[in-house]
Amino acid sequence: AFAVGHADHGAVFTRTFGTADLSNGRAVTRDTPFCLASTTKPISTTVLAAMMERGVIGLDHPITAHVPEFLPGLWVARPPTVREIATHTAGLGVHHRFFYEDERRPVPVVEAVRTLARPAFPIGGQWRYSNLGYGALQLAMERAGGAQMADLVQQHVFGPLAMTSSSW
Repeated sequence: AFAVGHADHGAVFTRTFGTADLSNGRAVTRDTPFCLASTTKPISTTVLAAMMERGVIGLDHPITAHVPEFLPGLWVARPPTVREIATHTAGLGVHHRFFYEDERRPVPVVEAVRTLARPAFPIGGQWRYSNLGYGALQLAMERAGGAQMADLVQQHVFGPLAMTSSSW
């Protein structure tokens, strides 16, 4: 399912394809729920851009300015910036699973950042996909924006695009 949205006109085109449930042949509709998975990255950076426009967060702020749990003493020269976190060049490990609902006991983001955010590569040296980095970015945006990420996404993305069936 996809839609093309316009800031002034909401969804201007929608289309669905395929089967939502193979066992009974139920088709995908506009209201079929889908897990957002890694599409949360562009949604998060859209929120980040809106917050930058308002001047509440900057790309070149050290992540520790907003997330002190991202222990600055572990990093050789300096902690990564918000930009390096957002572009997966912060030197974090490849992939940390800490938030999926199917885990027996999901680790809270703050705890994951405090215990798992360790340099694995030089900052800016190479691109490495990192969900953990986006956990830290989410904390930074929540703290800078004074609201939970779900509310920030609603305010800056879902609301303006009239995505009434979407949730964070």
